[in-house]
Amino acid sequence: MILKSPLVQLVTSSPLLTTSIGLWGVAMLTFLTKDAPHGILSFLTRQLTTSLEVTSREKEFDALANWIEFQGFARRFRTLRARNMRLSAGFGRHYFLHKGYLCWFHRTRVKEKDYELEEIALTCLGRDQRLLRDLVAEAAASVERSDQTRIYFPRWHNWSLLTVQDKRPLSSVFLSAKNKNALIYHLDWFQSAGEWHRQHGVPYRTGIFLHGPPGTGKTSLVRAICASYDLGLYTMDLINSNDHELKEMVCQLGPRSLFLLEDIDTVSAAWRRKSTKEGEGNEKLTLGGVLNAIDGVAQSDGRVLVMTANHQDMLDQALLRPGRVDLQLELGPMTPEMFQEAFERFFPNTPAPPNFEWPAHMTPAEFQQMVMRHIRSPKEVLKSLENHGLRSLQTDREPLILETC
Repeated sequence: MILKSPLVQLVTSSPLLTTSIGLWGVAMLTFLTKDAPHGILSFLTRQLTTSLEVTSREKEFDALANWIEFQGFARRFRTLRARNMRLSAGFGRHYFLHKGYLCWFHRTRVKEKDYELEEIALTCLGRDQRLLRDLVAEAAASVERSDQTRIYFPRWHNWSLLTVQDKRPLSSVFLSAKNKNALIYHLDWFQSAGEWHRQHGVPYRTGIFLHGPPGTGKTSLVRAICASYDLGLYTMDLINSNDHELKEMVCQLGPRSLFLLEDIDTVSAAWRRKSTKEGEGNEKLTLGGVLNAIDGVAQSDGRVLVMTANHQDMLDQALLRPGRVDLQLELGPMTPEMFQEAFERFFPNTPAPPNFEWPAHMTPAEFQQMVMRHIRSPKEVLKSLENHGLRSLQTDREPLILETC
């Protein structure tokens, strides 16, 4: 005979109470184990996969995003986004196979302080890191192709890959022999003088100033320098920047970089001043801030600074002193030698007539536009050049007529 406690007797004698207690027990068990599937899945994911997280602050972010696109994986994704006139992987999780391993690519938004970042979480099945390391190296190599120039622009307080362009050889730029020889001599020496700078305690950097009227090829020359010396091109809008942002971006320049300050004569902080303090109090970007950024203690392994301007006389001479600018080149209208070389490059089977009277006042941009207008007829190009020269000559000879009241 088994003696039961009064509580047990009460429970067993009441079916309603027994059912209630049973339901309560099931509910408690369900509550205690409700996260079990998620916990088990998280545990298995941590044990069986390897992950890499990269935010849009890092240069690897653009390399991975572009690598996904170049591999063609994005063609099978259901969520896309447009950037730089190309479609790439959108926000969300995307699956693909790489070297026989299942991988997934998760792109999300991340808020940080006053701005929004993006994050890529790249996960591969397996515990070996080598697959991820090889993938990142492959992604970097696909972006840093030897036949392309990488162009970077500030984004989220860091340099972000804006686009890649086919390299433009220096021979394709309309440049006088004097300027071309001076430029090549200076950059060839600079590229080979890293050890000299270190031995003498001189920062390994150089500055080049290109000035001249619009259309004389300043921007084209910068692209050609990057192509010829395998430099990444970094550029930013100074008009909407401040001292802190400029200094921050200069500190983040990588090795073998060309930092372009284009049309610096349009920036009021660079204008000639009567005193170094005049007018700086209410400006976001000041002359002192620009000079401190250029001369800063940031790492400058092989950094090339290029400033361009249409009007040199507007600039404060502190920007152009030796040590900040080591080479100044004035780009002007085309010379007869430049015309001859350029014409033969566009029309190799049609030599220009001997003793041809080339125009005296024509920029490379104007000449190129004329060639494009008559690309199938070199004779029409010569005729247009001759007419342009006559018009210029007549304009130069026209007398100045003053109207009187």
